[in-house]
Amino acid sequence: MSLSTDAMDAPDSLKQEGEQIARYLAGVSPPPDLLERYVEAHASLFRDAVHPAERAAILFVRQHAWALPYMDAGLALLRPHSRLRNKILLMFALLETTPDFIDLFFAESASKPGALFRMGKTAAKGLVYTVVGVALYPFMVRVR
Repeated sequence: MSLSTDAMDAPDSLKQEGEQIARYLAGVSPPPDLLERYVEAHASLFRDAVHPAERAAILFVRQHAWALPYMDAGLALLRPHSRLRNKILLMFALLETTPDFIDLFFAESASKPGALFRMGKTAAKGLVYTVVGVALYPFMVRVR
């Protein structure tokens, strides 16, 4: 699937991308107005040309939705300011400012042992995701 830069930034493509990222972050499909805000913010924030490797990374994740968590973790280590990471941060900010998703951003109460267990589990999961993401990175950025 090779798209021109214009096709990559078409509103329908960006809405699909925004939905994919929101599902990754929140676990549910976002409402249409949130996707509209994503498209508007994208047009405002990402005006510069996309480097071919960045473009390949975005296309890889669009084609392989399962890879998004791994690529996010891998890119956080390898290329923390990449276009894909910035798109994820954009959606995170939009979700954070949307009343329907406010509960996602408040900590759940837990006992100290429960909190420590959850922290350890989250750290182990993050490590696995990072290792897989770093391993996938060379395949992801192949210029198509």
